[in-house]
Amino acid sequence: MIKQFKEAIKEAAAREENLFKDGSINWDYVDADLSIDGWREKIGEEMFVATIDESATLQRKESTWL
Repeated sequence: MIKQFKEAIKEAAAREENLFKDGSINWDYVDADLSIDGWREKIGEEMFVATIDESATLQRKESTWL
């Protein structure tokens, strides 16, 4: 299930509407999209937050992630 969630994060982060004008990712919008898609309920709040935070941190540090 986590593998599918990470794929959903990638997809949401790539959506044009989830990007700032400079091309960086608006993680608040990614979070909202994934919440609407039911991922908080599917994997639980703790895992949801931890995985999004990990993805955002890796993306900022390395410009590559997941």
